[in-house]
This record gives sequence, C-alpha cells and structure tokens, in this order.
Amino acid sequence: MSSTRARTALGAVVAAGAILCAGCGVGTTPDSGIAKTTDTYLRALASGDEAKACEQLTGEARDGTGSSCAARMRAIEAQVGSSNLQRAADGSISVETAGQKGTATVAVLHATLTFKKDGLTWLITDGFALSS
Repeated sequence: MSSTRARTALGAVVAAGAILCAGCGVGTTPDSGIAKTTDTYLRALASGDEAKACEQLTGEARDGTGSSCAARMRAIEAQVGSSNLQRAADGSISVETAGQKGTATVAVLHATLTFKKDGLTWLITDGFALSS
C-alpha cells in the first residue's frame, strides 16, 4: 500500500472515530457535566437512593444543615414526589456556567440547582431551590 493511500485510510479511520466518539465524554463541555450530575441526582432521588443523591453534592452541601444528608434527601422526595422527580429527570434542563460555577434550571419542577466545579467534576452546592 502506498504511503498516500495509507494516510488517506488512516484519516478516514480517525474521522470515523471522531464521529462515533461525539458523545463519549472526551472533552466534555461544562454544560454536559452539569447535565449529567443533574440527571444522576434527580434519578437517585426518584428511586429513593439517598446515598447516590448525596454523592452529587459538595461536602458543604452534604454536611451543611446539621441534619443528615439522607434525611434531607428523603424530605425532598416527600415534598416533590418520586413521579415528579422522574419526570424532571426525563424532561429538559437549562444550564448556565460562569467559570467554576453554574446553574441548572429543571423546567418540569421550576427548580434551580447551583454547582461548583471540583476538579473535573461538577457538584451541587444547593440541593434544591424550588420556585413558587
């Protein structure tokens, strides 16, 4: 095989790999990181997995109010309801970022989550702020 054909074939393989990897997490945007954390958090709440929901929070948010994180997650589940949390996870969110901070507005619940970047991960600093 000539070097020109080899380079052309290699270029085609690289291009195909880039297309296939478009959603694989390599070089993710802040929006996708916040969206993933929001999705994980809402689905954990909807399924009653308080430990998983608490993992999505910063240490300050987990430990902040004096009551246990799991107890606060159960209170959110009771207030919002499992089916509403599931609908929220399946629905749309709006993400805004500014440097190391961000917000996700969950349309179905009219709720806002605030985020802080911790290394490569976006964590929730405020577990739930429901608007009236």
